[in-house]
Amino acid sequence: MTVRARILPLLALLLGGATAAPGVLMYRLDPATSSIAFSVDHLGLFTTEGYFAHFTGALDVDPAAPERTKVEVAVDADSIFVPWPEGIAKLRSPTYFDTAEHPAVRFTSTAVTSGAGGHYQIVGNLEIRSITHPLTLDATLTGCATDPATNVQTADLMAVGQLSRAAYGMTADHIFISDSVKLRIRAHIALAPGAHVD
Repeated sequence: MTVRARILPLLALLLGGATAAPGVLMYRLDPATSSIAFSVDHLGLFTTEGYFAHFTGALDVDPAAPERTKVEVAVDADSIFVPWPEGIAKLRSPTYFDTAEHPAVRFTSTAVTSGAGGHYQIVGNLEIRSITHPLTLDATLTGCATDPATNVQTADLMAVGQLSRAAYGMTADHIFISDSVKLRIRAHIALAPGAHVD
């Protein structure tokens, strides 16, 4: 059976179909080959980019009911990185992520819907600093394969989104730094051991 056939439940979700395969397919995010990045604008003069180094994530697909697909991601807020040490310290401080008091950033999906051209939306709740707001991610399945080293089914997805930092209480430096924060997520997921595949 081909890799594409084995990953059919996920493709069915993206294309709006369903399969008869029983059970939930559990995909887990591989942090070593995935990334969660962000960028902000500085007075239209330049853009600062950063990322989180440590996170975990899961995508659970019910082939019999793809609309019940669930996405969960937990990020270690203290693992935030930008290209200069002073910026890292500021982002960890109480005026931004306040990582001492709020060590985790969490996203939990509430709905996954398919769109045109193989794109789909992941709608959910994003929690930062113990404040929760809705967030929509526009996602695309960019590839699927079998890892030759492990013979495990894998898939690659790209997701983008945008949020207001002020909505999460991060209003510092608003004169110099845009309120809008752009997100760019590259997810390499693998079928979890013991997950059912026909």
